[in-house]
Amino acid sequence: MPGPLLGSRLSRAKALAARADLPVAGLARRVGYEDAAYFSRLFGRRVGGAPVRLRAQQSVRGPGRLIRHGLRRA
Repeated sequence: MPGPLLGSRLSRAKALAARADLPVAGLARRVGYEDAAYFSRLFGRRVGGAPVRLRAQQSVRGPGRLIRHGLRRA
């Protein structure tokens, strides 16, 4: 189980990825990671897909809840 800081960072990253047009490097920096590649791997392992994948799923599904992989739109 992730610690509180990791959980908080990933929750914020999910919300930002779903509604912001930030590149992955910008997203990583906004949630406290300098290394975008590390952040992307960590996000993928913990959330179930890359940040760009989440963004693509949101744009296809539009507003509402994203049930796949346990993600929910904030």
